[in-house]
Amino acid sequence: MRQRLLPLLVSLAFATQATAQQTWYVPDDFATIQSAIDQVRDSDTVIVRDGVYDENLFFRGKGITLKSESGPQFTVIDGQGRGSAIAMIGSSTRNPAVLEGFTILNGSGTFDQSANIECGGGIYCSDTSVIIRNNIIQSNKSGFGGGIACRSNSTVTLENNVIEGNSANAGGGVSIVESKVLIFSNYILGNKSIAGNGGGIASATSPGLVLQGNIISNNESSNDGGGISCLETSPNLDRNTIVMNRAIGQGGGMAFYGGCYPTVMDSILWDNSAPSGSQAAVDGDSWQWGYSAMRISYSDLQGGKSGVYVAPGNSLTWAAGMIDQDPQFIGPGDWNLLATSPCIDAGNPFSQLDPDRTRADMGALYFDQATPTLSASGLIAGQRALVEITNATPNNKAHVAWSVRGGGPTPTPWGDAMLTPPYQVVLLSTDSAGYASYSSFIPASASGITVWLHGTDVGTQSMLNAFSTVIR
Repeated sequence: MRQRLLPLLVSLAFATQATAQQTWYVPDDFATIQSAIDQVRDSDTVIVRDGVYDENLFFRGKGITLKSESGPQFTVIDGQGRGSAIAMIGSSTRNPAVLEGFTILNGSGTFDQSANIECGGGIYCSDTSVIIRNNIIQSNKSGFGGGIACRSNSTVTLENNVIEGNSANAGGGVSIVESKVLIFSNYILGNKSIAGNGGGIASATSPGLVLQGNIISNNESSNDGGGISCLETSPNLDRNTIVMNRAIGQGGGMAFYGGCYPTVMDSILWDNSAPSGSQAAVDGDSWQWGYSAMRISYSDLQGGKSGVYVAPGNSLTWAAGMIDQDPQFIGPGDWNLLATSPCIDAGNPFSQLDPDRTRADMGALYFDQATPTLSASGLIAGQRALVEITNATPNNKAHVAWSVRGGGPTPTPWGDAMLTPPYQVVLLSTDSAGYASYSSFIPASASGITVWLHGTDVGTQSMLNAFSTVIR
């Protein structure tokens, strides 16, 4: 029995080793990206070194992870106008493919038989499952979906991409047909539809479309839907900023036609333009695709109800929490909110809290209300004390200062320092989370002495909280 079992265990060990996930590098292990895709197995990871790769990639239905080593600024896939820069057709039965960290440009699409035209200039997805994240997809063109086309029962997640400067007959940035697509935290900018709808996004017959946390701006449609156009699609739009889009027909920001039942919440629609429905249009008919109905709540829509065109037979539900006030962006091309914005804490009170643990803001970019805080611990004679600053400006500078003479005030350019001279000042560097710290040894003779502490956040040129304590 033992003699029979040993070969079996050995063969199982080799089989397990053969199917283990592996990581490969281009050009170290494979000369080209395509040769790596062709030869690696499902679940493997291919990491691409920095460089420009003049390739038109075909994923062959494999559920692999293809990612750059250093990010999209350093790793480019150039389609050279010879078809889609990347084509994904068919799916792995085990897991979705992942595409991450590339600049994808100069693609011209893959011929799609059902559309009878090239689709997906940058990325073409058909009957596939893929996660596309942290990429820059720009300067591509095709018939449908200049940047990306999702077709034929594809399941696609678009997350944290920049989709910019692409063009197509329809769906200049993204085209979606009969697919399930989740669009999270993307910048969809400056795309054009030159002969149809949807400058930024065009979707048809695609249930389950979700758009959350996106900036959709400066897109242009030669027909309807400068930012977004939908047909027989009922998207859920939550916390989006849809601004400065333009349509020649209806719906400068959004256009819904034929059997659409969109819900919009916690969003900003501003400075969009169209001859009919500057911010949105709701249209449809009884004889083809049916009427449409839009529900919108807790959003800032320029012009109020007059900013939405509602065709006869269609409907608009203007629910709670709607405002028509200048959202007060920081400036052109910067869609962060000023501290005086009426959109701060104006979202649905039952929405998920913003990361600063305050009520949801309207729009894609929340205003961080976390207060920079100065604190100290371990103020014990003969031990090391730790002074910490939290929630300051990330990757910047901060001051911490202390005095044993008194609590000021002493004038400074940024306000009164609650310290009496002389006082000690230390300049600190904050990390990506706005954290900085300073440690110092307290002499054994300092017990019973009162110390006053104050500080500044250099990034905002503001004073931190001041306090005093007695050294134990």
